Amino acid sequence: MKFLLHEKGWHEVHHYFTTAASPTSVDLLVIESANVLRKSVRQGFIQKEQATELCAAIELLYTKGPLVLEPGTQYSTDALAIALSQEIPVYDALFIAQARSRHTALVTSDRRQARCAEECAVQTSLL
Repeated sequence: MKFLLHEKGWHEVHHYFTTAASPTSVDLLVIESANVLRKSVRQGFIQKEQATELCAAIELLYTKGPLVLEPGTQYSTDALAIALSQEIPVYDALFIAQARSRHTALVTSDRRQARCAEECAVQTSLL
């Protein structure tokens, strides 16, 4: 969302889309992104029409663009273990579990998620 909403540091996200061989995330990313758009509309940061356009742009990232989505269900057992040990929500742990399983870096703007990932021996890029 940082990338699409042009939040501080969004250029750094662009770098990952253009340099990673195959940027990958779990499919929960789509739902979480839609929820961020809903909150942004509710808080007056963007209009409903903009939210709809940005949601369509997210869809293009994984249907036509570089982003590969994987089913989060394949990481649910590990995500629960991480969530329980780190005392974080399972949906945050899911991204950590995927990065750990794929032996790739986790790219996040969430400081707590980054700290937990590092404690799980996952390379992390905090934007």
